[in-house]
Amino acid sequence: MIGLVSSEVEKNELVSRGAYIDSYKRLSIPRSEATKDEWQPFVPLIARKAFVPLMTEMIPESSFGASLTNLLTEAAWKEIRQRAYRAAGHVCQCCGESSGPLECHEVWSFDDEPVADGWCRQTLRHLISACHDCHALFHPGLASLRGRSDAVIERIKAVNEWTTQEQVIAAQHTNRLFLERSRKRWALDLSILEVDGPLPLKPNWSFSERSGVLAARTRTGLSRTRITGLRHGLTLANGETVFEQAPPAMTRP
Repeated sequence: MIGLVSSEVEKNELVSRGAYIDSYKRLSIPRSEATKDEWQPFVPLIARKAFVPLMTEMIPESSFGASLTNLLTEAAWKEIRQRAYRAAGHVCQCCGESSGPLECHEVWSFDDEPVADGWCRQTLRHLISACHDCHALFHPGLASLRGRSDAVIERIKAVNEWTTQEQVIAAQHTNRLFLERSRKRWALDLSILEVDGPLPLKPNWSFSERSGVLAARTRTGLSRTRITGLRHGLTLANGETVFEQAPPAMTRP
């Protein structure tokens, strides 16, 4: 059996088509049926006929520490990632598993051309529900620090059906991009997030009204970024709310 990636809204329809509710309370179908067109929009990434390899776009060193998990309070980040899990039917969107705890992976795109003030745009595109092993595919650097590099490389090869040479070529390309992008400054575009109010920042983040830059000491050192795309802005630890004035700069209301 293979789990289906589906929301609660789609659940009844998929059951009526023949999907099962398995022992993990997820929707699933026999693996032999995964290639049928009617199931393709709902099967995990590795079962798609039009499969796009799971590539690791490494976060530039100049953007280290500026992730949602580091920026937002635990309560705010928990609400956002729980929403992603519900939208995926509480299964891993990469492999379809749901037998263990899920983790939330942030998928970013990078516009390497800077705007007038020299900042480039890093845009949040998706929030992926992933099991622990699949989540590690997107963080090979962290896996190396934890001594799990070989296991992660083997999983990357297996999931993408790559030879060792193909994996090495992909890794070399990723490393080149990482080095190039690490020389630039990145403003985060969070317009994909649908929230009803300002997002609360962790108390270690400070805001410079003059430069529109957020800064904090994180586990990776001094992190500096700008935030755009949030209609309701961000709330600082002192209770003040800051809004973007003109991308990517921000100012107090």
